[in-house]
Formats: sequence, C-alpha cells, structure tokens
Amino acid sequence: MALEKEDSIKKLSGAIEKSGTLQEKPPLFSHESIALAKKTLTKSGVNLNKSKPHIPGFKNYNDLFKAMDRSIKNSDKCLEDLNLKTQNDKDAKSNPLPHDPKPFPHYVKSIRIYPDQFKFETKKDLLRWILIGGGNRLSGIYRKIAKFIFHDEKKSYKDFVYKLKGSNGSAKVALFSDWGTGYYHSEYIVKHIKNLQPGQAIHLGDVYYDGTNRFFKENFTPFLSKHILPNMPFYALNANHEMAVGGQPYFDFIKMKHEKGKNGEYCKQPQQGSYFSLENDHFQIIGIDTAYQWPIKDDYDVTNTMWGDDEYYEDGRFNNKTKQ
Repeated sequence: MALEKEDSIKKLSGAIEKSGTLQEKPPLFSHESIALAKKTLTKSGVNLNKSKPHIPGFKNYNDLFKAMDRSIKNSDKCLEDLNLKTQNDKDAKSNPLPHDPKPFPHYVKSIRIYPDQFKFETKKDLLRWILIGGGNRLSGIYRKIAKFIFHDEKKSYKDFVYKLKGSNGSAKVALFSDWGTGYYHSEYIVKHIKNLQPGQAIHLGDVYYDGTNRFFKENFTPFLSKHILPNMPFYALNANHEMAVGGQPYFDFIKMKHEKGKNGEYCKQPQQGSYFSLENDHFQIIGIDTAYQWPIKDDYDVTNTMWGDDEYYEDGRFNNKTKQ
C-alpha cells in the first residue's frame, strides 16, 4: 500500500510538473493531473464531497475540480460562468476615492491608487485562485517540506532571543498581516509604518497567492526592501499560504534578509528561524510558528501523504529525515 501510494504521488507530481504547476507561473491543468489528484487524495482518506480545500469560494474538492475542468475546456466560458468578466469602468465608479484619504493624506501623489483592481478578491478573482492558488496548493501536497530550523541547530543560532527595541520603559512594535500582495495599499502600509518609526516590525504571515519564490520576489520583498528592511529589524512569521508550497521560499527569505543585514545592505536583521522571542527589561513578545504542520489532518485529511509516517523525536520535534 505504501509503495502504491508513493508511485501514485510520483505520477501526480510528474503530471502537474508537465502542466506547468511546479513552474512558478500560472499553471495550466490537464485532465490527467486532475484525475490523478482525485485518485491520490481519495486513497489518502479524503472525502472529495465533504473535505473543503483552503481556496476561497469552494465548498469541497469536487467543486474545485469541476471548476478546473471548466477552465481546461473553455477558459472564456469559465470566466463567464464565474462572473469574472472585467468591468473596470463599473468598478471604478462603484469604488470612488475617499474624500478624506486619512490616515495616508501625504502619500496620494507618491503612490497611485487603482480603485478598479480586484486581484486577490474572493469572488472577482476566483479564476486566478483556481488556476494559481489551486494549482500551487495541489502541487504543494506533494512537494518536499522545507527543513525546520531549530534554535540550537548551529552554534551561530544562539537561542532565537533578540532585543526588543525601545526607550524609557516603552517599546513600539508594528504588527501587520496578510500583506503580501504587491499592491499599492501594501506600499501605503509599510510607508506609514516607516513614518511611525517603531523599533521593529512583525508580519504575521501570508504571501499571495501562495508563498512561491515568484510571489515572494514580486509581492513581498520589494516594498519591504524600500521602506522597512533598511530602517528597522523585521520579523516574518510563517503561515498557511507559505506552507501551501512547502515553505522553502519563506525560509529562504529569512536567510536572505539576515545575510543582507550582516553585509550592510539592510539594517541588522537578527531573525534566523520561524519562531523567536523579543525581550527587554519590561516586555517580551513571543513569535510562534503555528503553520509548519499545515496542512494537517483537520485541513486536508492527508497527514500521511504530507508527513510520511508522522514520526517524531522523543522531545517532540519532527523527524525531518522522514518528512523530506
């Protein structure tokens, strides 16, 4: 049974790779890859009529697969069925600019606003969620999971406890999440954070559509490099969108900003893993990675597919050798 499951996963991975899903571009599905996905998920214990994929707008996996099939047969018809025809004029009129653009009154000239854009919205952008988000997440089930970084793994890691910057018994921290879209409002947020001058900033997770290298480079890193990373320590927490593709681009981003902080391209960026503690004499902020095990049984019912034999070390750590 284990060999049969492994062979089925390899076939699915190959079919998805040929269709472009594992390339970092909008995937094009084939009927064969969808059929293999159904077969493999079913063998792993997933009820396709009851299990709900973490893709907006779908009540179960069969609902998602039907939409994928429609997109293969006729992409124009799929757009029409999903009511996703572009209506820029209508959207622009129904989403006028605010009369008083607070709290960002000084940024309107430097950051142009596009009120007619609907990328990443649950309903209007549903087709892209199917083709990109659905493809990345399906392929993510069969990708290798990034190696988890522990604080005592190397002597240079120390203990992942870092200084919480502040003065006079206070500390200012900027918290923001679900930010990785690359849109104008994302730049508004980080520019505003920069102007507030906190001692540090923490992103609570989610790069869209999913945390591939492409979306980190396009939707996450540019605005941070422009406004945040040169000016303050920045800590990024892990989340389900990052783990939907195995988490490697997320861990690569942490390593990249840490190294650039050491060589002077950014200010010092101490974070080295997906969890940390920020401390001073008065306060402690603990960042916990609650996403590394995603998707787990409650989400996909494919624990064995995702995590091998689900073995652990005696101290509770994952046995990464069985998870790669």
